[in-house]
Amino acid sequence: MKEINEDFVEEYDELDFADDVIILTDDEGKDHEFGIIDVVEVEDSRYVILMPIDDEEGEAIVMKVEVNEDEEEVIVEIEDDVEWEKVQAALEQMFCEEEEEEEKAEKVKKEKKAKKEKK
Repeated sequence: MKEINEDFVEEYDELDFADDVIILTDDEGKDHEFGIIDVVEVEDSRYVILMPIDDEEGEAIVMKVEVNEDEEEVIVEIEDDVEWEKVQAALEQMFCEEEEEEEKAEKVKKEKKAKKEKK
C-alpha cells in the first residue's frame, strides 16, 4: 500500500470517522478498520484516501476504486509506479491549494480584525 505525506496525516489525526469506516482484510486474514478521508479523481480514475482507525502509528494510504465483474465498487492497491506518481502529484497539488486557501482566508480575517480595531 502506498503511504502519503506525514503533514497530511497530522492534519487528519483527530477526525471522527463514525459513518465513513471500511474494513480491509490483509494477506494474513486480519481485519483492519479505516476511516475514509476523501475520494479524489485523477485522470478519470477514482482513489480513496484512508486512515487506520485503531493504529496510532499508522499512516494514511491511497487505494484505487475499481468496478469488479459483478459491477460492484472495490478498492485495490495501486501497483503501477507511474500511476502512483500521478496520483501523488495530484494529491500534493490539492493539499497545496487547500493550504493556500486557508492562508488567504486567515489573511482576510486578520485584515478585517485590523480594520475593526482602527475604528
